Amino acid sequence: MGVSKKMVYMDTQVVDCFLRPHPEVLDYFSELERSGKVRFICSGDLLAELAVNPDVDAAKESLRVVDQLCGRDDYFKEPKDLFQNELQAIRESKPRNPFLSSEEVTKAFEQKIWAGFTNGYIQKLRPHIRNVKKRRFAEEKKEFDRDKVIIERLGLGRDAGFDAVWDALQKNGRLGSYLREVVRRQCGTAPSEETLQAIFDHLHELPSLRSYLLYRVAYFHSVNVQGRRPRKHGNNIDARHIVTGANANILISDDGAMLDLLSSAEGRWPFSAMTPAQFCCQIEN
Repeated sequence: MGVSKKMVYMDTQVVDCFLRPHPEVLDYFSELERSGKVRFICSGDLLAELAVNPDVDAAKESLRVVDQLCGRDDYFKEPKDLFQNELQAIRESKPRNPFLSSEEVTKAFEQKIWAGFTNGYIQKLRPHIRNVKKRRFAEEKKEFDRDKVIIERLGLGRDAGFDAVWDALQKNGRLGSYLREVVRRQCGTAPSEETLQAIFDHLHELPSLRSYLLYRVAYFHSVNVQGRRPRKHGNNIDARHIVTGANANILISDDGAMLDLLSSAEGRWPFSAMTPAQFCCQIEN
């Protein structure tokens, strides 16, 4: 079955390594968008990542690529706003809205990005993003160290599958800890036990929170159970792309390590994950 009329989220590598260097591929994607077969989606996070590329000419060209391919109403909110939106949907029984408004996107392009290259905003943004990554990596290391301590208690061998790891982490309360911590960090306050239970009860209706938990368990499974080396720069950037792309039907990425991790929980994500080449092949069939 093809992937026509689906929302397709792209990560930074797709834009920088696949679309920008290959104008013919960008033209092909643009034609798919115009034909109504797909709706390409980006995010505010992705714009910031592209903008802080030290190669300013490359950064500007990548941003032009995104602006050409995506309409101003085709941008997802950043993860903390997606999480807050999903919590609000539970508390107030309101429909989710993962999109930024076209006014917000236009303002970001005109007042922060294009103007930012001349007024110093982008220059200040680079060390800020770098410092945030370092701080988050330090936090992740502490979390991974805590995970290493509990792995022996779980009694899982290296042949344990994803479902066995999920069940074990849920029984010993670690899943709840993951969820409590990400909500506290992203939304400002720790959720009550009642809210935590409501999230678990409605997890299949909450793509961003669900995908965050799936990713944390997949990473735990890879590093602590299968014994693979942790990613050099942590998993925060991957996690942000995944919880954002969870609101689309398809996530395309050229990051082999991330796609490999996603494959360990195949069939459980609210989206299909594939490389750009796989996407192009599938859209033709």
